[in-house]
This record gives sequence, structure tokens and C-alpha cells, in this order.
Amino acid sequence: MLGCPRCTHKALLKKHTTKGYLFECLKCEGRALSFELQKIIGGESAFFSFKDLLARSNFKTALNCPSCRKPMAGLELDDQRVVLEACSSCEMTWFDRAEFDHYAHPHKGDVLALEWPGSFWNIVPGILRLPVEKTNPLASTPWMTISLVSFMLIIHAMIFSNLDQAVQSWGFYPNEPFRHGGLNLLTNIFIHGSWAHLIVNCYALFIYGDNVEDRFSHRMYLLLFLLAGAVGSLAHSIFDPRGDLPLVGASGAISGIMTVYCLSFPKARLATFFLIRWLSYPAWVYAIVWIILQAIGAARQAAELTMVSYAAHLGGALVGLLFYLAMRDKPRFKLR
Repeated sequence: MLGCPRCTHKALLKKHTTKGYLFECLKCEGRALSFELQKIIGGESAFFSFKDLLARSNFKTALNCPSCRKPMAGLELDDQRVVLEACSSCEMTWFDRAEFDHYAHPHKGDVLALEWPGSFWNIVPGILRLPVEKTNPLASTPWMTISLVSFMLIIHAMIFSNLDQAVQSWGFYPNEPFRHGGLNLLTNIFIHGSWAHLIVNCYALFIYGDNVEDRFSHRMYLLLFLLAGAVGSLAHSIFDPRGDLPLVGASGAISGIMTVYCLSFPKARLATFFLIRWLSYPAWVYAIVWIILQAIGAARQAAELTMVSYAAHLGGALVGLLFYLAMRDKPRFKLR
């Protein structure tokens, strides 16, 4: 009997599909496929690329083969969104829930592509010029992202009736960067100037944060969020000449999360509503355009021509870049 490599002592259920048999765990929804069935489902081209990567793989994972119970080899597909485990001896591959969906239905789009509008709930942020995520499935529930969004919503509801006083007390002021023992470097992240400001930031955190948390674990994700927010606050104090202009909002922290997202999943598809269709593009294109716009905005901020802190965005993005470079090659932080 085959056992689930993720769920201890859980037997895999043999399941019949139109293309053959596979073995599935009813708890985590992971699946074990023979090489033969994998080639049928994914196509010969994808399978031969997989075999080539497997032959060149040089690290063993913490998961044991469902059949022989020996450590399986780990290998990344080309866009780093999927990290598979396979046993060459048993000719079997283990797919976590999201990994199987991505392998069986890969996106084959151009760099830029026009598409017809999606559901109503996608059109709303699209019309507001907010990016919509087209592909990038999850393998786990993003509890930390949900907690951060919930916390920000609760905080804003509590202080909304006396927002000015909250900003004065817990916002970040460049001429007093270490008030409350430096705690303002972090407290300003959870204060927002309006409901619209808050909702846009919560939406952005959900778009990028769930996949980053999925890959790097809940605790590392929280550390990245807080560190990017704190460094973003310091960047604001360095580049903005207006010492009495308070900084509030999670934009700097989210910029760090977004940077890690774009570097970790460069081929994940995003889209923006353009005229009557979606303009679809990979995350790496969005990152390049975003950096250019932030650099222009930071120059305008230094000249006191804008109230938006683009410097905080760039400070958070720098933390995201350094975080990704430090963590990208650690196998235990691969997509679960």
C-alpha cells in the first residue's frame, strides 16, 4: 500500500481517471503519478523537460517515496512556481495539490496578450487599474495574510472616528524617527488615511502575499512584512525633505512582498483592464514598469510635488530583493 509522503500514516487512495490510475491523499489532496501517466497528462514536451531536470537534480528532499520510502529527488520547473519530488527507481512523481493543477494546465501566453473580461469580481479591481492575478495556485491556506488583513481592518475601524489623533500619536514623522522607542517604525504600517487607502492595500496584500507566504512559511513572511515596512519608513525619512509630513499605511511593507512575488514567480500572469479587454502580462513585466514609476515618483517626492511616499515603496522593495537573494536557494522554503 502506498503512503502519503506529506501526511504521516495516511494511505493513498487509488483513483481512476480517463487517462489512467493515480494515487491521491484525501487529507492534503496530493497525488502520486507514474511517469507513464505523467507523460500522458502533461504532454511529451513537458515530460521530457521534467526527465532532463530530474537527471540533473543534485539534492534530496525531506519527502520519502510513497512506494520504496527512500528520499525523493527535488526539482524545479522553469518558472520556480512548482517544485516536484520524484523517485527515479520507482518512476513515480509526487504532486502537491497546486502543483498538479499547474503541471496539467500550464499557461501558454505571450508576454502581452489581450483577453476578454473575466468575472465581475475581477472587473471591479481591473477598472480601478489594480492588477488581477490570472494564474498562481496555492498549496496551503495563507493564514498570516488573512490575519494581517483582518488586523488592519480592525485597527482602522477602531481609530476611524479619531483618525487625526491616531496619526499624530502612532504615525511616522521623519523629524522624530524613533518616537516610542522606535515603535513608530512599525505602528504606522497598520494605520491608513482612509477606507479607500486601506482596501487597496488589503487587496494588494492578498494578490501577492498568499503565494509568498505559501513558499516561504508564515513566520518568514511576517518577518519580511515588518522589516520591509520599517525600512520603508526610514527611506521616507531620508528622501522626503518635509520632516513634519507623517507616513502611514502598509505600502512599503507590501512593496517588499510584491518584489519577492515577482522574483519568485516571474511568469505568473497578471492582468489590467484595458478599454474593453484585459491586458495580460507576466509578473516580471509588471515589476519593471513598477520600478520605473516608483523612481519617477521618488524624484517628485524629493521635490515636494507629491504626497505619496514613493521612497517608502522603494525601501520596502530593497528589503524584498535582499530577502529573495538570501532565501531563494534554501530547499525548505520551496513551495509546499
